[in-house]
Amino acid sequence: MVAGTGRLLSIVGFRRGPSLDFHQTLGPFAVLQCRAFRRRKRLEIVYFTVIGIGLYFFSDWLLDQIERRRGQRFAQREVIFFLIILVLAVLTFQLIGLLSRPGG
Repeated sequence: MVAGTGRLLSIVGFRRGPSLDFHQTLGPFAVLQCRAFRRRKRLEIVYFTVIGIGLYFFSDWLLDQIERRRGQRFAQREVIFFLIILVLAVLTFQLIGLLSRPGG
């Protein structure tokens, strides 16, 4: 350890060795809050995955509808599909972010 580092760590509030305990430093309810946070994050991952799958199928359907009205397939169909799903994903995930805020 560099000279003086122990003093700096003690000033900042860090302890060395086995005396540093998660429950002592953050309180007894920190574990419950951490578990709830992780559960919420896991649910967000599931929600975003399901919405992403839905956007994929909706983008494919929308591209098919556009091509049917046009009367022929696009030459660069993959690029147009990518643009459709990109715009829909950005808009949808921004909307979800706004609605999932604690005050929104």
